[in-house]
Amino acid sequence: MTIFNTAANYKTLTKKIDSFTQQKTKLEAQLAEIDSDFKNAEKKISLAGLSPALGKILREQRRNLLSYVQLTLETEAIQEESALSSLAQFKVEDRLKALTDVDGEINRLLASRNYDQTPPEQYKQLEAELRELLTTQKELLNKLNLADTSYLRTLADFDFARQQLNTLANKFLVYLDQRLFMGA
Repeated sequence: MTIFNTAANYKTLTKKIDSFTQQKTKLEAQLAEIDSDFKNAEKKISLAGLSPALGKILREQRRNLLSYVQLTLETEAIQEESALSSLAQFKVEDRLKALTDVDGEINRLLASRNYDQTPPEQYKQLEAELRELLTTQKELLNKLNLADTSYLRTLADFDFARQQLNTLANKFLVYLDQRLFMGA
């Protein structure tokens, strides 16, 4: 994993976090709207019964609710995204473990490139540049690791909000079906 890949991954991840956070906010607003509609429908039906005008409004609400119930298809995509993110986080943590011993990593890198014939001054300069690069990479990996954790939490929060919306939409659908189609 190079410094450039790490920085690009971090940037991509922060965009995904922002996107899912915005989507979660929309879901929460939709949840509040459905909850309010549900309570209003219950109140109106219990107070005045089911009039033709109210029935028409409730049938329209029922049609709108069907789009929320279809959100269940997203579950697999969210679970897959969580699994991929967990795997990416595991790779980052693995690379961070390798960087706990920066001197050992420098020696390993230099030995793998056959720099043993390099003049001492150049060798010292290579060591210093590698130390700086590895330190920068370690800092970026730590940021990426935190972003991965935040992303996984954001995905879980989004999925929970989506499930709440789906549950309430289904509950409201059942209620409407009982009132509109069974005459209960």
